[in-house]
Amino acid sequence: KRQEILYTDRGRDFKSTHIEQVCIDLKIKVVRTRRKKPRGRGKIERFFRTVDQRFTHKRKNEKTKPLSLSSIESEFHEWLMTEYHQKKHKGIKTSPMEKWNEGKCLSRLPESLDALDLMLHKVGRPRKMWQEGIRLKSRRYSHLLLTQAIGQEFTIRYDPRDLSSIWVYEEEGKLLCKAGSADVLESEMEPGEMIANNARIKKELKKKIKDKNAVADAFVTTKEGRKEAPVLQTTSADNVVKLKLRKHFHEKRIQ
Repeated sequence: KRQEILYTDRGRDFKSTHIEQVCIDLKIKVVRTRRKKPRGRGKIERFFRTVDQRFTHKRKNEKTKPLSLSSIESEFHEWLMTEYHQKKHKGIKTSPMEKWNEGKCLSRLPESLDALDLMLHKVGRPRKMWQEGIRLKSRRYSHLLLTQAIGQEFTIRYDPRDLSSIWVYEEEGKLLCKAGSADVLESEMEPGEMIANNARIKKELKKKIKDKNAVADAFVTTKEGRKEAPVLQTTSADNVVKLKLRKHFHEKRIQ
């Protein structure tokens, strides 16, 4: 039996156009829970409770340094595959991994892994191609095929976790190219590195402003502490050259 229904709550993430588009591509119907009726979300809430008891609570008690988001994601994936999926579940009377291997429930997948990646990518609003490229989240993306399309708008898709490249689509929904970016994005840094980098930039800017103010004060203020009035260059009357107007032949005869 193939998956035909996606049952979700009414959170903003599940009401996005991205989720709707992916479900349309995979031919899956979206069904949402009733408002203020939590009884229909018992199974997923029970899973959240298990995660909190077996994974989150254990790491709260450990006195370790704060972990980055990528490290937490890696540890959670390892716990999910090696512990949760291998332990017997009371509801299904077997482990989730054994239940999955029975093959009674098959997920709807696209034709290839590349098509799956494109489905999971976030769809951005139409972006215009500028001289320096397509702008997205403080980055500039360009491709040889886009150099002849300056001023045109394109639909883009991108992976929020990997902004090294974006996928550019034409109006008809046809993939045009994969544009890359060589810019360094601060969001890819670790939180500690980002704070230290911002502090360093702020310190350098303060020093530059202080140096410029000192130069300006030294230029304007004299040794006695008085401000010099700006000196205007004047032109003496001796240096002024009088220009004579040239008269035509008929004007001379009139005189």
